[in-house]
Amino acid sequence: MVGGEFIIHFSEADCETAIEIAEKLRTWIEIESFSFFTNERVSLTCSFGISTFREDILIKHAISDADRALYRAKGEGRNKVVVFNEQNPLTSEVGE
Repeated sequence: MVGGEFIIHFSEADCETAIEIAEKLRTWIEIESFSFFTNERVSLTCSFGISTFREDILIKHAISDADRALYRAKGEGRNKVVVFNEQNPLTSEVGE
């Protein structure tokens, strides 16, 4: 089953806070089981890509950076939090 993508915007959070929140969400989703249209329970995992937004960059670039981090998380085995590293886009900080 394939999931969708969505954006969570933290207007007053720094990168560390965003990582903490994403990790809490990731862990909660991993631990819980869900039922949708039947009584059958299913387990889910999720990946997060995080980027920071500054006034000197366009929002579409911040979204693109987060998307790159997300696909890196998926490529590294999924169920991870990855932060886009603007100094070296080929590396990233990984939270697990």
